[in-house]
Amino acid sequence: MAQIWVVGEANTSYNVTKFKMAYHAHQRRKVKTIPDPGIFAQMRSHTDAFWAKTWRERSRWLVYERNPAHDDGQIRRMLQAMQAHREFHPLWDRLDELHGQPAVVGGINALLHVSLHATVQTQCETGDPAQALPALRALEDAGFSHHRAEHVLMHALTLELADVMSDPAPSSPTRYAGRLGLIELRLRNPQAFAKRIRETARNAPCICGSTIKFKRCCRDWLSLPLAPTAWAMSLPDAPQYCTTEYLGQAADDDPTVLLQNTAAVAYALERLGDLEGGLAALRQMSDLVGEVEETRDQLVPFRHNVFQHFWDFAMNHGRGCEEAIALADRLLAAGGMDAQARLILELARADLLARAGQRREADAVYTRALTGAPARLQQEVARRKTRLESLLKARHEQ
Repeated sequence: MAQIWVVGEANTSYNVTKFKMAYHAHQRRKVKTIPDPGIFAQMRSHTDAFWAKTWRERSRWLVYERNPAHDDGQIRRMLQAMQAHREFHPLWDRLDELHGQPAVVGGINALLHVSLHATVQTQCETGDPAQALPALRALEDAGFSHHRAEHVLMHALTLELADVMSDPAPSSPTRYAGRLGLIELRLRNPQAFAKRIRETARNAPCICGSTIKFKRCCRDWLSLPLAPTAWAMSLPDAPQYCTTEYLGQAADDDPTVLLQNTAAVAYALERLGDLEGGLAALRQMSDLVGEVEETRDQLVPFRHNVFQHFWDFAMNHGRGCEEAIALADRLLAAGGMDAQARLILELARADLLARAGQRREADAVYTRALTGAPARLQQEVARRKTRLESLLKARHEQ
């Protein structure tokens, strides 16, 4: 299979399981010594540095007239895939700051995910294998967006990679091409596809054209759903800005979906220790809120949720306090809250003032909140102030 030039990453739990099984089988069969983990970190660091530099210089690769002569289109396709994933833009800007750590968001390696996109795109453009483009067109005719159609082909590609890892035999072009052909047949002629499935015994050679038994090759894979709603881009570990039903039906560039996925990127960068990257992702979330349809029922809760992300980040790390305070001011000026919600927001703003070192202004807000507030809310104010003082003391001791 000539057009697999960068590979990795599994997009579904089924393929993740296959990869794990294949990895352990590979270890038992071939590996006698354990390589130095530092070598892999160094290789990742070099790869990340290359793509970080290329991403910053992407204009000269994406414009045909300025495309370097030595590029055969692979770098261009990789950058196009990177650019199409807007939720990952803060991550691309910080690739060379990860110091060899894998760029994983919610269990998905972002760089390898777009590598698979680029690989599928290469196969479709070059016609190798010949079944790639017809399968993609069949998916698009069935209502898939181009992006989600590529996800289906990426799934077939990761399945082939898993089979290669679990078998000492080389990759089978016949098997992979056959699986792509089955995708097209299933969509273009479902009756003929169903008949082939019914007529193939479990122990018969697989209908993809491999010599492996059907039950061990494509039987389980062919039962996967082929509906556009099942192949949307969704990053695990993200706060829920939209329901699963909305996610499946929304466009790939829907700002609400992007908001949810960018929140996962912000959390991932924070966990990786790249606080500047995490703050950049939060800024992108703040911009995305403005793209959401501006109705009070939808926009105000989103702004409050983004503010909560900013508040958590600023209180934990002491960065982004000014931006979080400005966002709180905009929310207070917009109104639309009852007295209790407004009081809680004012207290959150006071916390940020104290975290930024403006203790006098923060104490003034706490005092004002205590004046005339019900006893229950006064206790909440007192508890909040005590927790903040403990936090600031612990940070100072560190």
